[in-house]
Amino acid sequence: MRAAGFDIGTTTVCGILIDLESGRTVKTQTRKNDSWIKGEPYERLQDPARIWQLVQAIYQDFLAEGEIAAIGLTGQMHGMVYVDTDGNAVSPLYTWEDERGNRPVTDADKAKGTDSGRNTVDQAPEAAMSRDIAAAEAKTEKFNSQTYAQQLSALTGYPMATGFGLTTHYYNLKNNLIPEQAATFCTIHDYIAMKLTGRKKPLMTASDVASFGCFDVESMHFDAAALKRAGIDASVLPECTEDFALVGTTVDEIPVAAAVGDNQASVIGALRSMEKSLLINIGTSSQVSMCLSLPEAKMRKELQRKLQLAGIELRPVCGDLFLMVGAGLCGGRAYALLEQFFARTVELMTGKAPENQLYEQMNALLKNRGLEDGDLKINTRFCGTRMNPERRGGISGLGEENFTPEEFTFGVLHGMAEELDTFYQEMRKDGAGAPEYLIGSGNAIRSNPYLQKIFEKLFGMELQIPCHREEAAYGAAMAAMTAAGCVDSLEQAQRLIAYEQR
Repeated sequence: MRAAGFDIGTTTVCGILIDLESGRTVKTQTRKNDSWIKGEPYERLQDPARIWQLVQAIYQDFLAEGEIAAIGLTGQMHGMVYVDTDGNAVSPLYTWEDERGNRPVTDADKAKGTDSGRNTVDQAPEAAMSRDIAAAEAKTEKFNSQTYAQQLSALTGYPMATGFGLTTHYYNLKNNLIPEQAATFCTIHDYIAMKLTGRKKPLMTASDVASFGCFDVESMHFDAAALKRAGIDASVLPECTEDFALVGTTVDEIPVAAAVGDNQASVIGALRSMEKSLLINIGTSSQVSMCLSLPEAKMRKELQRKLQLAGIELRPVCGDLFLMVGAGLCGGRAYALLEQFFARTVELMTGKAPENQLYEQMNALLKNRGLEDGDLKINTRFCGTRMNPERRGGISGLGEENFTPEEFTFGVLHGMAEELDTFYQEMRKDGAGAPEYLIGSGNAIRSNPYLQKIFEKLFGMELQIPCHREEAAYGAAMAAMTAAGCVDSLEQAQRLIAYEQR
């Protein structure tokens, strides 16, 4: 028997078939996501029908491999698609990269905000009229200069960003862009679950619902009262489940699980022990993740406030299990920037660009240098942070003795690790237990043995890397195995994970 997992990303659609007895990957298929739709410069749109075709093609290929016990789905969080009462898409997929939330509030909305501000002033006591007018006008001016994401944040009290499903919906609502047939909305992977099963209404796990924004960790659902303040009708919100659940079966009678957010799925698919592991993931960006159980609702809210101050997110996984995630915007990208700098230098000095990328030569520099700490420190926040996008990286401790390519190479790798360590130290301070295992995933970790050793030295643990590469699709399959009763628990499913011998 096998379980199938699908990961629907913005650039690829991946499917993985897992043997239920050994956990071995039976087959993997990855197809280019060629569903892009041309739109306005600020739009990032994809065609749900084309994505469904891509998933169907992989699914039919998997059926030929033998019996499938369960199907799991994951994909790009935050993005959303509108569906009608028959469960059909009536809009494009607005991906997580969509920039409409960063557009300034329209003139029409500005006028509404101004009228509201003036009405408030007119009701002020006469003795304080001039002071209140000045304060109200300043507040109104600030409100009207906001983006839609900022305005929604101010109205709801939740930190909202462009690309979040509810930010996209808020913009569409304010600009009369919601399709007439739209009954509700969901992620693209929730939509594919509907298409696989014929379900007419989406059932979303909390892991996906939270990615839309305005998610209350106490009630484990959208904060309907906060959304009402923004003029969003709660009747359009999709149904939410805290635990893994089935949405239905295919025509072939295969159980299909409610989709899981891709961040949570990648953690599930990488860790054999959720609450005893520290996960480092480095691709283009970087993340450090730790899990903990939070059965008391009030504790979740309190912890969330503390973590937000440090730029760390608290994300639901299933039941009482939550994920603390610290994300760097410039993870593996920082090392790529250094490689580009070296390549450009070669071209300028010799008149000829290198034929191949220079990572092999950079690794050779590290082999000769060693991994002992040096005085040169490089802050690799070159793309800012989630809390402060304007922040930039920096260099300190630079002297004659360390103004060398090898010191810069080591400094960048160490800076990447230190950024994640900063998040980790905050997680420990806010109640996370000491991990027993250090797990690594992502192309940058897999391809750079020196980065692996830097993390091992920094955290004082041996780094383990999963044998399978598609952690998110693997995790989605494990969630489906759990929901379908193929295993007694998620923990039992995760015992199938094997790590590389290094």
